[in-house]
Amino acid sequence: LLEVLETIDEHNALGASGDPAALRLACNASLMLGRYDEAIEQCERAVALENYWPAYLTLTATYSLSGDMVRAANARSQLLQSAPGFTISRLKRKQFSINPDYVKFREQVLYPALDKAGVPE
Repeated sequence: LLEVLETIDEHNALGASGDPAALRLACNASLMLGRYDEAIEQCERAVALENYWPAYLTLTATYSLSGDMVRAANARSQLLQSAPGFTISRLKRKQFSINPDYVKFREQVLYPALDKAGVPE
């Protein structure tokens, strides 16, 4: 994950600091590393550039994990607006990766954080 962040920093140094896909990747990597302040900043920049539900998903979870439930609720609203019908169960059915560390992260960190933020089960 640190390598991902380093690569994104290099990417940004080349003038691509406004790339929402790179910001979403950085946001996810920062979240997985427990760097909530960095994740929030990266996700907020990503959602300012595009209305894309994965950034709102990560932002919702990160606010929840950081204890900012007011902002978690606002991000959740944006998530549900940009992805109507979104539920944690639907997310669980999508296998973005079979990497054991990522699966463990989703089960132990991501899903509980989304649940705490009030995302429908």
